[in-house]
Parts: sequence; C-alpha cells; structure tokens
Amino acid sequence: MSLSRREAAGVIMLAGVALVGGIFKYWRDYTTPVSILLPARYSETSSPEREAAPGDRQDTPATARRQTTDDKINLNTATREEIELLPGIGPVLAQRIIEYRRQNGSFRVTEEVMNVSGIGPERYDALRELVTLD
Repeated sequence: MSLSRREAAGVIMLAGVALVGGIFKYWRDYTTPVSILLPARYSETSSPEREAAPGDRQDTPATARRQTTDDKINLNTATREEIELLPGIGPVLAQRIIEYRRQNGSFRVTEEVMNVSGIGPERYDALRELVTLD
C-alpha cells in the first residue's frame, strides 16, 4: 500500500497535531497551576469582603495550611496532603516522596529528595527554602 503525496502530508500533519497535543497534556499535568502561584485576591473563587491592605499576607492554596510564611514542611513527618502544598508537587510526586521515605527511612539531608523520581535540581531549587527535616 502506498500513499499519495497529499495523503502522506495529511498523515504527517495528523501525527504532528497528536504530538503537540501530547506535549500540551504533559505540560498541563506536570506543571504548577497558575491558581497556586497567584495571591487569593486574583483567584476567581475568592470573594474578599474588603480590599487587601498593604502588608496583609494573602494566602494561596500552597500556603493556606501553614501558619506563617516561615513555617516549613518537614519531609520526614509530612502527610501526602501537606507535601502537595509545595509548588510543583502533585499527588503522584507526593506519594513518591512518602514511598521513598517508607523504603529508605528518614531523609538525612534535604538534597536527598532529588533521589525521588521526578524531582531534579530545578524542582529541588524551588522547594529548598520551603522544606526542613527537623
């Protein structure tokens, strides 16, 4: 079976569209949602009763459960839900961290989290100041 020039071009175009769609799906599934990065005042679901005053700390989903901005998440004791509060960490990566901790014991240094599949130097750099082992 041979394809005409026009049919071959159509097949290549469909393959390209499928590839772009796959890349977009991967990007969407494995990047931090914009809603986590924006302060609550920009969120579509928030309805503040008053305008935020300068100096007011706006909670985002990533910081809502932490009492202050200085609180860090302890990688050795945190639950999956607490780990998911970290930027770029979803349910799959949070579960991998828990599983790594279960199999290897407590983390000895924060850099050890890079041994978890899916956490490389760039993601670790984003987490470094937000995690502790205390």
